[in-house]
Amino acid sequence: MTTTQSQVAEAVLASLTTESSFAQPFLRGSLVGGDVDEYADIDIGLRPTALTDTATVARVVDIMYSHHEVEFHDWARSLLPEAAVVSFFLRDVPIFWNVDLEVVVPEHFRTATRENVPHDPTAHDLKIWPIALKYSLRESVLHMDDVTRFVSRYERCAEGWTELRQGLRTALRAIESDAGEHYSPFISRCWDTYESHVGLR
Repeated sequence: MTTTQSQVAEAVLASLTTESSFAQPFLRGSLVGGDVDEYADIDIGLRPTALTDTATVARVVDIMYSHHEVEFHDWARSLLPEAAVVSFFLRDVPIFWNVDLEVVVPEHFRTATRENVPHDPTAHDLKIWPIALKYSLRESVLHMDDVTRFVSRYERCAEGWTELRQGLRTALRAIESDAGEHYSPFISRCWDTYESHVGLR
């Protein structure tokens, strides 16, 4: 089992370098700056050679699923078309350690739009849920509005971090009720993480 974010990042970078049409992938975000806590995710950038963002992501998805135990992935549709970012969630690592991979291409190679990329509402909500829990555990004032908006989709408007964390329990129950069976292992890990960090179930 991989035990640190840096080890996860190294394994992903190694798998991406097997693709000859990719320029050297590189680390981004907190792992570069050294400001890493237990909740930090893994940011990786990739500059393909003469490939569109859509074609690159398709190849990245193939590589990630063939080289790693990926539970699911999700496009960051809100960032399109300016930035092509896909999040991957891996088995056997903390739910907070998602791999966010950004494909960096010139403007004329940007073909991905909000309308033409795959969208699974359950995958999207299961991507947002650990991020919201992370912000609530850090009590990040900068992201409080984001957590409030997410929780308010499932429960009355909560006030303060304690109520928001309770609201995340309601949110996970709602997501679980609509999710397919293939999401069950990840949802189970979300519940375990919630219980260990918040003390509720």
